[in-house]
Amino acid sequence: MRTSGRNRGREGASIVESCIVVGVLCLLLMSLFELFRLIAAREILDYAAARGARAKAVGFNEFMVFKSVHVGAIPNAGVLLEPDISGGPLEQRAAERGRIPLYMGAQNPDWLDDTLNYEDWGTIFYSCTELPDPPLVQFRVSQNVPLRAAFHRAFYAEDSIPFAGEATVDNHYPFYLQ
Repeated sequence: MRTSGRNRGREGASIVESCIVVGVLCLLLMSLFELFRLIAAREILDYAAARGARAKAVGFNEFMVFKSVHVGAIPNAGVLLEPDISGGPLEQRAAERGRIPLYMGAQNPDWLDDTLNYEDWGTIFYSCTELPDPPLVQFRVSQNVPLRAAFHRAFYAEDSIPFAGEATVDNHYPFYLQ
């Protein structure tokens, strides 16, 4: 059975239209995933700020505060560099669960990168302000969160977006020193 040239043209046009619609839908879906990832990144920075503020409020030293902030920001930290894990997310999670206590217990800053290290930990910064009356700790964690979606340059000129998380807690350790 032969089809006329007119029907073939319609079939070809339908395929082209379908490909355009599928492409637009995929772009929209990737954009939504990236948006939700950025919303989660902001929440993670709030959590890391809360962990850092708590560590400071109970009197931990600066090295312990640093480690607390970094462990709190692990979901924003990107690709796991150390230990080198072959396998998927389940293997990575198992390695993290075993290494986080070692990381937190490290006595020397030189040991940290060999214990646990991530691609984007260098983009995480924090600052702390202690207020005397009432005794409060104000903590801020900031990060230039990298954009990972394809074609993000079509909508945003940079490769990362600056975010910050903040937490304020009562400062406990001065009471313990009295």
